[in-house]
This record gives sequence, C-alpha cells and structure tokens, in this order.
Amino acid sequence: MIYAFDPLESLGAPFYNAGYCGAIESNALLVRVLSRGGFRIRYRELCLACDEPTASPDTNGPPVERGRRADGRPVVRAMDEAGVTGTCQYDLVRPHRGEHPAGASVGYIEGLGVEERARGRGLGRALLRAAIAHLVAMGCASVWLTTGSENYRAQNLYFSMGFRLVDSALTLRLGEERA
Repeated sequence: MIYAFDPLESLGAPFYNAGYCGAIESNALLVRVLSRGGFRIRYRELCLACDEPTASPDTNGPPVERGRRADGRPVVRAMDEAGVTGTCQYDLVRPHRGEHPAGASVGYIEGLGVEERARGRGLGRALLRAAIAHLVAMGCASVWLTTGSENYRAQNLYFSMGFRLVDSALTLRLGEERA
C-alpha cells in the first residue's frame, strides 16, 4: 500500500510526497516522469511507527496541557512565563491524512517543536508522551510520524520511546531544489 499525502496538496501546492514503501526510490519510471515534469527533491524523511504505544503521560516531566487548534484538531502545549515553549500536533490518520477505514485506529504525530530556549529539559518527551496517551485514549493501536533524515536529536527521542523505522520517503517540489 502506498500513501501519498502532503497537507499542502489539498491547497493546490505543487508537492508530491512519495509516502511509505519507498515508492519514489524504487520506481525509476516514476522518478523519470516527475523529474522531466520539473519536480526536484525538497527533502528526505524517515517514516517511523510505534506499534505498542504507551498510554501514560509523563507525570514527572515538565507540565503540559491538552487543547485544540483553530481547526478543532488536538494539540499539546507547554508554556512558561514568556509564552509557548513547545507544541505537539496530532490526530487520527483518518480522515485528515487518509480515507482508509483502518486510519481511524492509527494516530499520526503531525509536528513536534520545542523553542530553542527550552530544549534539553525533557519537554519534547513530555509533549510526545501526552499526545500518544491521548491517541491511545482515542482508540489508536499504533502511532506514526515522519522526521527529517538529518534530524538526529528527534530520531533519538523517537527511537527511545519505542518507534521503529518503517521506511523513508522523498518529498519533491515543482521547480525548486532544496536550498
């Protein structure tokens, strides 16, 4: 099964995400067609999955709070006196990232970010644990995410929390190479 999605595609942005199964790298004809059409590599990402996510938020870590984004989808935030220090956006795969019925029991971490001033204090781990606990409560049997192939700090966090490498994917952009 090949998943091809990019949240910006629905807005008409000229992206193609090869998704799981290494579709772009294993299909020379597809690479040729896309490159002749002007697509260039934007970035490479690793596709990770956690098939036995834990349902316990980190009670010893920094305080985090669950909330909703403007579109109503879930988010976990951490704050200090200066404002937001980190967020973790997440949701079910279905319906936002895919229509397959199995997507209703798969969670997807859409983004995890911690302000530079707040890094190194366990905030990323606390945010991710809270998001995963909520996804498990929503009925998720597994959690997926992607991360940049050169984002070693994040990869260490994800692997330490039980994620495993599933595949890699290339995201192509029409007319521009990665800067």
